[in-house]
Amino acid sequence: MKRIFMNGSATHSWSKPAIVGGKVQGVMRRPAEGGRLVIVHAGTYNGFIPGADLIFASNLKTGQDYHGAMNSETFQKWVERQLIVGLRDVGPSIIVMDNASYHNKAAEEQPTTKWRKDQLMTWLRQNGVPVSDNANKNELQQLCKRNKSHLKRHIVDELLAREGHTVLRLPPYHSFFNAIELVWSVAKNYYNKTVASRPGHGLDRAKSVWHEALSKVCS
Repeated sequence: MKRIFMNGSATHSWSKPAIVGGKVQGVMRRPAEGGRLVIVHAGTYNGFIPGADLIFASNLKTGQDYHGAMNSETFQKWVERQLIVGLRDVGPSIIVMDNASYHNKAAEEQPTTKWRKDQLMTWLRQNGVPVSDNANKNELQQLCKRNKSHLKRHIVDELLAREGHTVLRLPPYHSFFNAIELVWSVAKNYYNKTVASRPGHGLDRAKSVWHEALSKVCS
C-alpha cells in the first residue's frame, strides 16, 4: 500500500533565496496538491494480478464499501474480494507482506496485563505452552510475553491459508525488501510527471493516470 496525491506531488526541491544570519535558509519543497489517495496492488514475476488494483480517496467513503482510510478492515476486504479472487488463476503463492499495523490484526484476542490468572493459563495451554498449576500471575504473564509474538495468528494469514497461500512477513522497518516498492517508485514518478498535464480533474482523472502509470511499469 502507498499513497499518492490527486494532483501529484513535487519531484524536486529548491533552496529559499533569503539569507538569515549569513546563511541560506533550509531546503523547501512544494506542498503536495489535491486530496490524498490510497493505492493497493499485488503482483507476481508475470506482472500485476488482474483485479487486485485498488485506489480510493483517503477519508472519503467509496462506492466499493471501502473505508476512506487504510486500516485492518479495509485491508481484509481487499484480500477477500480482490487478492484471493485474482490469485485463483495463479495458484498457491507465497505472499510477501510487511509489518504495517493493518496487516497484523490478530485472529484471536491477545493476552494483556489486565487478564486474570485463569485466562492467562487457558490461553497458554490452548496454544500448547506447558504451564504449572502452581504458577503465579507474574510467571504466567512472562510466559505469555515470551510466546505471544510467534503464537499470534493473523486474520489475513488464515484467510489466505484457506486458499493454499502462505504469507511471508518481513521484519519491522524492512519493507524495502519487498519488490513492489520498486514498482511503486517507478509508477509514482510517472504519475507525478503526468497528472498535472492531463485534462480533467478529481478522482476519475487520477485513476486514469494511475492505471496508465501501472501499465508503463509492465510495458
